[in-house]
This record gives sequence, C-alpha cells and structure tokens, in this order.
Amino acid sequence: MTFTKTMKPLAALAATVMATAVVAVPAQARGTTITAALHGSAGFPNATGSAKFKKDGAKREFEAQVEHVRSLAGKRLTVFVHGTKVGTMMVGGLGRAHLNRSTELGQRVPQVSAGNRVNVRTAAGNLVATGKF
Repeated sequence: MTFTKTMKPLAALAATVMATAVVAVPAQARGTTITAALHGSAGFPNATGSAKFKKDGAKREFEAQVEHVRSLAGKRLTVFVHGTKVGTMMVGGLGRAHLNRSTELGQRVPQVSAGNRVNVRTAAGNLVATGKF
C-alpha cells in the first residue's frame, strides 16, 4: 500500500470526526443559565457575591458564593432560593464561602426561575447577602 492510499482513508476519517464535533457543540448550548449578583445587607454592607443556576435537560446545577465577610470566618451560612433551603457553606479565614450543588452528583437542586430571590443567612437567621435572578 502506498503512502497516498494510506492517507486518503485517514483524511476521510479526520473529516468525519471534525464534522461530528462541529455538530455536537450546538447540542451542548441548548441549556439555560441565569445569574444573580448578591449584595450585602445592612448588617454586612461589604458582602458581595453571586449565584448561578444552569439547566440542561434533566441536569441542574446551582452555585453560590459570598466574599468580604471575614467577621463570619468559621461560621456556616445557609443559602435559600425563593424561600427554599438549597444548602450550607462554611466561611473561610479570608471571608469567602462557596456552595456547589448538582443533580449529576445525586444532590437536590431546586428549580430556579428569573425573578427568584437568593438569600444568604447566618445560622441565627441574619441576612448576609441577597440578590435576584
């Protein structure tokens, strides 16, 4: 078999793989993502953060984070969306806390819609940060 005869099937295979990859990318883009900027409450005016909700078919993901709450280092914060508890997160020594939830990992992730409010509260119920999707 000559070099040219070997290269033609490989070139055809490469073209097929490339075409399949190009077609597969738009399928991933069908999901929706909404975000919310979080702003500090009166008790924690320097707090900032964000929340993000992704849905792609039956798969749902939720992520929330707050920063600039160093006074709460070592404390647990609870995240609520539209009044439903999503989970808790621990504030680190630098004043940051982060929460990730995914149905792919078997975790409960609520349905989130535009207009839903996100609240981050201390264990005592004090509002730390809030925002709206």
